[in-house]
Amino acid sequence: MNMCISDKTAKFWNINEYVYFECMKEKTRAMQDLAKPKGEFETTEMYEKRMREYDIKKSALITECAREAEIIRKAQQEELEKKMLSTYAFVYFPLQGLGTYNADSQEYPFTFNGTNGIVKLGLDDAKSLKADMTKAKVKAIKRVVNGTTEYINMELILPVSGKSVPFGKHITPAEDNVLGKFLQNH
Repeated sequence: MNMCISDKTAKFWNINEYVYFECMKEKTRAMQDLAKPKGEFETTEMYEKRMREYDIKKSALITECAREAEIIRKAQQEELEKKMLSTYAFVYFPLQGLGTYNADSQEYPFTFNGTNGIVKLGLDDAKSLKADMTKAKVKAIKRVVNGTTEYINMELILPVSGKSVPFGKHITPAEDNVLGKFLQNH
């Protein structure tokens, strides 16, 4: 998809369709003689035979051009995914502070990397976290989407037990196939 704004208009097109139609235009040019109307010195039988030949050749070209466009689309998709995959990484942040634990709701607010988070913890885990906060860390996956860095699949790693407690935005590999490839490699 491209956009041209030099004349203050936006024009979008599907590259896959463009590749397909360019292929068809180029390859059917050689068949123009077959596609012309019935000639003065051509019998109906001759004309119909020529049209059948044209239809067969055009059908083969449609299949060929569709296949070529799909190969190009897949290559472009793989290149885009490869570029996106290079932005994924596991990152770790120390805790910067703890809020006040709510024993009734079992929620414990905390701060890391200038961001606020909240986890549900049992009483013993909450006490342990408060006692060893400097050893706790947040593990996340960093990725860049449309030029914006975001952190997903965050977990608070408790200092004593090593238990992970998920919080924040969680995305599955089914929702993001690039994430799936990242997780396979790590």
